[in-house]
Amino acid sequence: MIVDASAIVAILTRMADVLESARSPITSPIAIFEATRGICHKRHASVEEAEADVHEFLGVAAIRAISITEREAGTALAAFSRYGKGEGIRRNST
Repeated sequence: MIVDASAIVAILTRMADVLESARSPITSPIAIFEATRGICHKRHASVEEAEADVHEFLGVAAIRAISITEREAGTALAAFSRYGKGEGIRRNST
């Protein structure tokens, strides 16, 4: 597979455009953990290498990590219940 320059430019600029248009992009420590774990698995990298990659990306993209409170957890669970995907997930009929 050849990935030419125009494809690389399109991918990187699209991602940059999306992140730049976001007002104060944020993530959670849980997302950082899961991303680090995912990179470890996919790249067979050490935790330290994967963590460094994730933090480098977050820094370049100016994404801040914020704490998740009980309120945010409840909102996320309600959204998952309503819109979530997954096998065997029982959703409310409302």
